[in-house]
Amino acid sequence: MIHQHSPEKITAVLYDVSGHGVSAALTSNLVYTQLQQILADRSSPANVLDRLNQFIFSNIEKTYMFLTLVVVEIDLVSGAITASNAGHPDILIWRAESQTLERIPSHTTPVGMTPKILGESNETVLDVSTGDRVLLYTDGFVEARDRESQMLGMEGLMKMISRHASLHPVEFLDRMFDELNQYHANEPEDDLTFVVVEVK
Repeated sequence: MIHQHSPEKITAVLYDVSGHGVSAALTSNLVYTQLQQILADRSSPANVLDRLNQFIFSNIEKTYMFLTLVVVEIDLVSGAITASNAGHPDILIWRAESQTLERIPSHTTPVGMTPKILGESNETVLDVSTGDRVLLYTDGFVEARDRESQMLGMEGLMKMISRHASLHPVEFLDRMFDELNQYHANEPEDDLTFVVVEVK
């Protein structure tokens, strides 16, 4: 989900609810609605984690469901991003000038697993430049397996990204999904979502 606070500032969010079926779908809808309310208050990424965690524990803790979550706020004027990661696969930053990837690993446990997620230590601040990209994705990419049950993994995903990173974002995504489909031995069991935010 993309939330635009103003012409100068946007926040990109991606989350993945544990489990499958109706219960996971209902939880996902509740989370989406709550995130919209939290983001409307202009909460910082770390505060988004904390407030959503409080909501989970107050309303749906007894379902024993949790979710991984990444929140990335992009200031288009200053060129700074502020990122928080709660148990989700690494946030990746593609640097256009050096043609390299930077990783922002998880800062804390998934949302809904512990009563409190607090502190500025749950944020990473980086500068980005024109052409850089923020890449968010679900774990279905990392956990894809070939016919020999070999997992693609982070290194495989990063190599795949590097092969197509020079393409327009839409074509980049098409190539990523095409290559992943070729890698898969069977139909993916997990959901596959990939978000690209390019700095202009």
